Amino acid sequence: HNESIACQFSITKLIKKLKYSETIKMLKNIIKSFAICAVLMNALGFVVIPTKSFISRSRNGISMSATVSKPPTEKSSQMSPYNISIINSSDDFIEVMASNAHRPVVIKFYDKFCRACKAIAPKFEKMSQENPGVSFHQMSFTDNKSLCKSLGIKMLPTIQIYHGSKGKVAELPVGPKRFHIAEKTLSDILEESSTSDGHTGSIKIPN
Repeated sequence: HNESIACQFSITKLIKKLKYSETIKMLKNIIKSFAICAVLMNALGFVVIPTKSFISRSRNGISMSATVSKPPTEKSSQMSPYNISIINSSDDFIEVMASNAHRPVVIKFYDKFCRACKAIAPKFEKMSQENPGVSFHQMSFTDNKSLCKSLGIKMLPTIQIYHGSKGKVAELPVGPKRFHIAEKTLSDILEESSTSDGHTGSIKIPN
């Protein structure tokens, strides 16, 4: 739920007392002031949306109004086109582990300013497509420094793999040239799981 406030500019002089040229000048000043306000709000991360009665006239003159709101933060329920969800808190991490107790969980730790992280992004997306029975997630180091440090993240990008009661079964600092190690590790974990469960092939997503 977004909290919102009204951003309004008013002119106290009566519109009927102004000449046409003065009215136009006044409107330009209001729009200029409103634009400056919108730019400042956007810089602070707010979204400025004009109201239905963006420009209105009243007994006291004319005014402009808009709703200023803070956009929602990313949550683990948000999914990319490749079904890679975002872990954005300790609660998200615990929920992911609890809801995937019977299948491997792969987490990519990255930073938006990390060039190697950007380079492996397509490879990670491809890996998620090729392994539909695995739960894929990603976590921003910048947004979750304390959590990342508590999970032992010291290099970026890093991929961790968890598997049910076994807990963390792999931690792999990877780059574009080493990503095949993560792919091979996950493949080995899936093969071992299939053998121990008496099944062959990839792990199926439970209903």
